This record gives sequence, C-alpha cells and structure tokens, in this order.
Amino acid sequence: MIHTAMCTCICVAACVTLVTMVTGGRRIDTAISYHDQTGIGKALKASGLSREEVFITSKVGPGFPLGYQDTLSQMTTILEQLDTSYVDLLLIHWPGPAGQSSDPACQGSSMNHTKCRLNTWHAMEKIFNAGTAYAIGVSNYEENHLQEILSTPGMLRPSVNQVEFHPYWQERDLLQFCKQNNITFNGYAPYASNDWAAYYHHWPHSLLNDTTLQKIAQAHQRSPAQVALRWQFQLGLVVNPRSQNIAHMRENVNIFDFELSNVEMQQVGSLQKPPSHPKVFEDPHDIP
Repeated sequence: MIHTAMCTCICVAACVTLVTMVTGGRRIDTAISYHDQTGIGKALKASGLSREEVFITSKVGPGFPLGYQDTLSQMTTILEQLDTSYVDLLLIHWPGPAGQSSDPACQGSSMNHTKCRLNTWHAMEKIFNAGTAYAIGVSNYEENHLQEILSTPGMLRPSVNQVEFHPYWQERDLLQFCKQNNITFNGYAPYASNDWAAYYHHWPHSLLNDTTLQKIAQAHQRSPAQVALRWQFQLGLVVNPRSQNIAHMRENVNIFDFELSNVEMQQVGSLQKPPSHPKVFEDPHDIP
C-alpha cells in the first residue's frame, strides 16, 4: 500500500507508484489536496497492470470547498487527474468545511457544520449511485460526526472511517464504535510521525526507536515498523503506511507471516506517550 501525501511532484508520484507496484503494493491512498494524482494516473498506465488489480482511494477536501455541487466538481477533477472512470473508495477528507463553497450551509458566518457535512454526503451518495466510486466513506470523523449520517433515515452508511491511529494516539472508543456500526476503521500515521519528518529530521520523537518495540522486533526477527503495523492489523485496522524506500515498501507488505502474543500486544499498546506531539496531525474533536 502507498500513502502518497508526500509525493507533491508529478514525476515523484509516478516513480513512487511504479516502485510500489514492483514491490507488490496494490493499494494507493491519495487525495485531490495531495496534488499528485496526475503522476499516479501516469504510473498506473505504465505499470502494465489492469485497473481492476489496483485499489485506489481518493478524497474530497479539505483544502477544497465542501458542499453538494463542489463535491461533485471535485470528483470530476479526481477522475480526470487519475485518468480512470472510477475510484474504489472515495472519502470526505475532513469534517470541517474549507475554501469558498457554493453551498450556503458551508459559507462563512452562516455556516451550519452539520448541514454542510450532510449536503456533502448527499453528493457522495450520488457519486456512489453513479458508479464512479465503488465505496464511500469519511476521514477524521469523530463519533458525533458519524452519528449525523447514521441517524438520518435513508442515508447510506459510510463504509470506512480513516483516522490517525498509533501507539501514542489510540482512538479505542472510536474504533469500537466503528466496529459496532460495521464501519471499517482505517488507521493512518502508523509510525507516529508526519509525512515530512524523514526529510526535515525535526520531529520531536520516534516511535520506531522505542526500546520495547525494538525488543519485540528482535524477538520476531522483524523491524520495529513491521511490529507497529502488525499490532494495528491484529487490532482489526486497515493500515496506511507510507514510504519512498524500496526496502521499507517490501517490509510494509510482509507482516502476515508472524503474530504478536497477547503480552506483546499489551506492551505495544501501553508504550509511554512522548511529552509533546502524541498526536501528529490536527485534532478534529473540536469541530462542531
């Protein structure tokens, strides 16, 4: 799987996507706000793989306006950039509106956050019914945001909620809520660092340097990253790792032939949080 948030150049996105295919990856996570979809589309054409062999997730927002018509317009752009007739999964990237929306519910001082999200979801349903997204879901939604959809009669249930999740930031209550409502929980940032930390070397902590995680990795003759991914997999998550390193890409798809014990699962789940930045990305809890 490739999460492409750091591939902001068309040529880089194309190269990374091709390498991912070569190393066995078949799931791509992108978004209109990543500005990399044109490169991904070119790579898919050059890969020699059929469209059906690759699972593509894309997202509308958050740097682009939400609302009914704006969501439909973004979907047109997504398909054009990826050069495909459909995506396998389309998500609403963020529960808060952004940009200059044409939808009154998503505008300025008169903004109605709930109505804006529901109008956006109506557009997602239209996209799903048109067959240009085979599944629809949300990202960074908390329980109250999900309840708006689930409690509205006749609305389609989100198939996925993509949320930051790692040993330093465990949304266990949200995970349980999603399981109870048959919503697949898709974790991102599994190594508790942002997409640019490897380049700028200023992130204040490193999950992969944790001594407990390293000891467990040594016991299984695996890398700490593989242990972190395996921990999330055994919790029942779909996981979004990301890398531009070929060796790491191979590691990311090689976590299914070992298993963590109950004790090891508890140890990883109880790692001491760092004093700053336990959560990597913005917190959606305060979005009304």
